[in-house]
Amino acid sequence: MTTLLVTVGSTNFAPLTDAVFAAIPELATLGVSKLVVQRGSAGVPAAYTSQLSSGEGEFIYPNPNAQSGPGLVVKVLRYTADAAEMEALIAQADVVVSHAGTS
Repeated sequence: MTTLLVTVGSTNFAPLTDAVFAAIPELATLGVSKLVVQRGSAGVPAAYTSQLSSGEGEFIYPNPNAQSGPGLVVKVLRYTADAAEMEALIAQADVVVSHAGTS
């Protein structure tokens, strides 16, 4: 079970978040079981807006290789409630990808 956290803080760094959303099919086949995207002020690609209420929430992207597990759990949030929530997300992640600074 691999958890990937992608965080951009409070910025709008759409190149990173768009790339992560575009990679969801590949991540599902590579064995990533959970993807958490903290998107800041970046939008959600149209392909996923119907699965997220107000651009936040959780859905399961089906794994095309069913032998590798049920699918990729995708959790999308705009911001964390506080530093403790972000610390918990980092602690739960196997891999963290972050954007630092202004865009």
